Amino acid sequence: MGFSEAARHDLYTGLFELLGPERTETLMSALPIYDLDEVATKGDIVELRTELKGDIALIGAKVDTLQSELRATNKRLDRLIFAMIGGLTAIIVALAGVIINL
Repeated sequence: MGFSEAARHDLYTGLFELLGPERTETLMSALPIYDLDEVATKGDIVELRTELKGDIALIGAKVDTLQSELRATNKRLDRLIFAMIGGLTAIIVALAGVIINL
């Protein structure tokens, strides 16, 4: 739990009377202004880094899988397009033959 501003001021005033201005400033500058429950420790950062490495590896594997699936889909689409072009060509040739024979 952090200090309220009033508590910090009260502490400063009391220390100022006991220690004087220079020592009080030195001591007060060493006290955190923020809530200690919100401070990340080195251990917290190491743990987070470890978790992120695992997540990044998992994301990389999923991206690789998606790339493979996209390549396979592209190959199927290429075959479909070539088949459609071939079919349309055959229809055009047949229609041209019918028109010529008229």
